[in-house]
Amino acid sequence: MELTAIEMFKGLSNMELAKLLGKLEKRWVPTGEVLFEQGDPAEHMYIIGKGRIELFAYSEGKRQSLALLEEGESLGEMALLTGETRSAAAVAAADAMLYVIDRETFDALISEHAILSSYFIRLLSQRLVATNDKLQESQESKSDWLLRELEGLPEPAIRFLCWSAEIPSITTGILTYTYQKSLSEMMEAYPKLSDWLISTSAAKDPGEIRLSASVRPIVSNLGTDRFGYEVKAQWREEALAYYLRAKEWRAALLLRMDAGNWPAALDIAEQAWREGAAEQQDSIYELLVRCPEQLIAERFDVLQGYIPYCKLNAPELGLSVIERALALGTAVFFPGQLVSLYEWGAALCQSLNRKQQALEYLQMAESMTVSMSQGASAGAARRLGPAVQSGKAKASGGQEQALCRTGCTLDRTESTDDPDNRFARRIMPVRLSLHASARRFVPLCYGFYRYRACGRGVLDCGHYPRLYCGAGHGHAVGS
Repeated sequence: MELTAIEMFKGLSNMELAKLLGKLEKRWVPTGEVLFEQGDPAEHMYIIGKGRIELFAYSEGKRQSLALLEEGESLGEMALLTGETRSAAAVAAADAMLYVIDRETFDALISEHAILSSYFIRLLSQRLVATNDKLQESQESKSDWLLRELEGLPEPAIRFLCWSAEIPSITTGILTYTYQKSLSEMMEAYPKLSDWLISTSAAKDPGEIRLSASVRPIVSNLGTDRFGYEVKAQWREEALAYYLRAKEWRAALLLRMDAGNWPAALDIAEQAWREGAAEQQDSIYELLVRCPEQLIAERFDVLQGYIPYCKLNAPELGLSVIERALALGTAVFFPGQLVSLYEWGAALCQSLNRKQQALEYLQMAESMTVSMSQGASAGAARRLGPAVQSGKAKASGGQEQALCRTGCTLDRTESTDDPDNRFARRIMPVRLSLHASARRFVPLCYGFYRYRACGRGVLDCGHYPRLYCGAGHGHAVGS
C-alpha cells in the first residue's frame, strides 16, 4: 500500500510525503510473531502496509481478541500520545509489512502538521466510543445473565444479596444480628449464594465475607429498583451503628471508605485508637494507606498509630505524611505535638537509612523543645513574682531542677531500638508540682530533667519530695 492511500497521511503534499518516507523504517513480521506485549513500554507506532495484525488483551490469565487491523490502519499510537505502557498485545495474523515511526519522528509530525493532530484526535474519539459501546454490551450481557440466575431464588435470598451489595465487609456478628442466621446456615438455606459471596483471608478476618466485585454493581442496581435508595441508605446506617456498638472498627471503616467519606473514616480510626483496639490496629492502618495523605496529616491521634505501622510496612509513605503534617505547623498542631512529629520523622529516616535527614529532624525537635522551655520559664517568672524567684535562688547546691508544662507525654526509656521510638531518653521540658496532703499544688522553679517511663503521674526528683507531673507521667532522673 502506498503512503498516499493511508488515511493518516491524506492531506499531506507530495514533498511532505517524500520527507516522511525518508524517516520511516520498514519491518517485516511473519505470521504469529508478537509485535509487542500488553504492559510493554511504548517507543514506536506502526502503520500496516501489508498483512493483518490482531490485538489482544489479557484478563485473569485469559486472552481476549480486541480487534483485527487491516492494511492502512495504524496501531501503537495511543501509548505514544498518553505516555502509558501498551494497553494490548499485538500479533501478526498474517505475514505483514509495517511502517515504523519512532517517538521522536512521531512528536515532530504532530507538532509540524496540524492535519495529523486532527487525525489522531478523531481516532482517539472513535476508539473511545467503540470501547464504551463494548463495555456497555458486556455489562448488559452480564446483567441479563445474573438477573436470569436470580429469578430462581426466593425473595429473602434476593433481599440478602441486595443488602450485601451495600455492606463491603459482612462479619459473622452483623449477619447473626441482622438475619438471626450464621453464614453456614444461610448457605445451607440458599446454596446458590456461594456463587457470588467471597470469604476474605481467614488469617485477618475470620468469618468475614463480601459480595463479589464483578456482580456487586449489578446487584446494587437491582436493589435500587426493588427497594429504593432510602432502604439502601437505612441498611448502611444500621450496619454502621452495629459495627460501632460492637467495636468492629475495621468493618465500620470500610463502610465509610466505600461511601468515599474519608473524614468520617478517620473519625472511626481515631475512636479505635482512643479505645485501644490493639488487635485491629494493623488492619485499620492497612486500609488507611488508601486515604489521601493530606487528610491523615491533619489528625494527630490517627498519626500516633499510623506512623508506627508505616515505619514497619511503608516508611516512604509515612515520611511523606510526616512532611505534610509538619508543613501545617502550629496552625494545626501544638508545639509538643510538633516535637513528636519531628521525632517520628527521624525514626522513619533511620528506617530508610537516611541518617543525615534523621539527624536534622532530631535537631529540630531539640530546638523546639528548648524554645518551649525558655518561653514557659519567662512566663512563669512573670507570674510567680519575687518571692518564688527568691526561693529559687535558695535551692540546694545550685542544683535547681524544674520543668515547664508543654503537653508532651513522658513515656520514654533509654532503649533506642523500640520500633516506634517512644522510649529514647532525651531532655524534655515538663511542669512539676508538689503534691501536698490537701491536694494543693505548689509550683516549683524551672529547668530541665532527663526522664524515663515509670509509674502513672509520679516523678522522683532525688533530693526533692515526691512530685507529680501535670503533662504526663514518668520518673525524672537528675541531669
